[in-house]
Amino acid sequence: MLSIFLRNNTQFFCYFFLTLQPFSNVNLQKFSKMNLFGSLADKHPFFKFIIFGLLLLTSSVLFSFIAVLLSSMIFGVDILSISNILSSSSNNPGALNAMKLIQVINAVGIFFVPAILYSLILGQNPKNFLMLNFKFNTILIILTAALVWISSPFIEWVLTFNQSVTLPDWLSSFEQWMKDKEEQAKKITMLFLQMNSVIDFLLALIIVAVIPAIGEEILFRGILLKVFHEWSKISESFL
Repeated sequence: MLSIFLRNNTQFFCYFFLTLQPFSNVNLQKFSKMNLFGSLADKHPFFKFIIFGLLLLTSSVLFSFIAVLLSSMIFGVDILSISNILSSSSNNPGALNAMKLIQVINAVGIFFVPAILYSLILGQNPKNFLMLNFKFNTILIILTAALVWISSPFIEWVLTFNQSVTLPDWLSSFEQWMKDKEEQAKKITMLFLQMNSVIDFLLALIIVAVIPAIGEEILFRGILLKVFHEWSKISESFL
C-alpha cells in the first residue's frame, strides 16, 4: 500500500523537495535563529484568533493524512473499506480498528497539537497556559456528578426537541445532510462501543469519552475562551 502511494505521488514529492532547495544550510541557520516563540504575545486578540485558526486547520488536515496513511500501513485497509463499514452490516475488524486509530490521531491533531503550538508561539508554558497542572477536587467532582444527574431530564427534553425540529422547505437539503451526519455519528459510536473484553472497554472509554472531553476543554477553555476574554477587555476599554 505504501509503495503504491509513493509511486502515484512521485511527482508531488519531487516538486515538494524542489521547493525546499532555496533553503540552504545558511538560510536554515538564519531561520532557526528567528524568535518565533513569544512573537504573538503583544498582538491583537483577533490576529491571535486567526493564527490559531490557521494552526487548527493545518494540523487537522496534516493529521488526517497521517491517520489514513498509518491505518493503511498497519491494518492493510484503504479509505474505501473504512467508509463501507458504515453502510454495511458486515463486521470488518481491520477496518474497525483502522477507524479507531484514525479517530485518535484526528483528535490529537485537532485538539492537542494546535493548542500546544499556540501556547508556545505566545511564549507560554503549555502546562500552565492550558491549565493542565490542576488538582482534583473531590467536592467539585461530587457536585458535577450531582448536577449531571439533576439536569438529565432537561437534557432529554432538549434531545427530544432537537429531533422534532423541522426546517423550512428551502433548507430541506441541509436538514437531510444534518440527519445523515447524525446517523453516521451514531453508527460510529455504536461500532466503537462493541466490546468483547476489558481491553476493548478501556479503549472505547478512552476513544469515546476521555480524549474528546480533555481535548474540548483544552481547545475551548484553554484557548478560545482566553482569546475572547482578552478581546472583550479591549472592547470595554474603547467604551
